[in-house]
Amino acid sequence: RTPFVVIDRNREHLDHVSNALLGGRMLYVLGDATEDHTLVEAGMERASGLICALTHDRDNLYVTLSGRSRPSTNHSLEKSPSAILSMPSFM
Repeated sequence: RTPFVVIDRNREHLDHVSNALLGGRMLYVLGDATEDHTLVEAGMERASGLICALTHDRDNLYVTLSGRSRPSTNHSLEKSPSAILSMPSFM
């Protein structure tokens, strides 16, 4: 199992997903993934990958470019509506 961190602006959404998927043990950061300090708080520099599933393509592009500009040993970047690091609030 690969550890991951989810970023979202909605605490209720994060709690719901955490309880539904991992019995309340999901790591998450409450914040805006389009803000660099939030990505740093989530551990972007230590991440081996980044998955963006934001509502707007411009936001996915920003997070992707921001992730590529950070020093790391291996970043694989992709957009997937079913994967999580940065999620829209749709639940």
